[in-house]
Amino acid sequence: VYQALAAGGSVAGQPHAGDKDLVLVKDSPTGTRLWTSELGTTRLERAYGVAIDPAGNVVVTGYTTGDFDGAHGGNLTDDVFVAKYSPAGAHLWSKGFGNAFPDGVGGIGVDGAGAVLVIGTLRGGVSMAP
Repeated sequence: VYQALAAGGSVAGQPHAGDKDLVLVKDSPTGTRLWTSELGTTRLERAYGVAIDPAGNVVVTGYTTGDFDGAHGGNLTDDVFVAKYSPAGAHLWSKGFGNAFPDGVGGIGVDGAGAVLVIGTLRGGVSMAP
């Protein structure tokens, strides 16, 4: 069982970046906590969807008001993010999408080839380059 949430402090000894961080947890089928991963900025992150790819990697989407991927310094509004984790909980990569307008996310999925699909609202022009 995977859970993605926003936490206003450290969870399971993970470093807390500030405001609310993205926290991803994995529990066994019997409810035993297997791992916890916390990732964030000094600003707000909220998770809105989780999907598993064919290799067992976990992808999470949500929004941030911070510089989640290091490419959105000075962000003042909501930007969409996608973060990918290994089956063991290691953070693999993060990507943000946004501009000067508030953007929102509605859900996430992964196709049979492992491509990540996100649905949401982007206002204005956005570069989708990696």
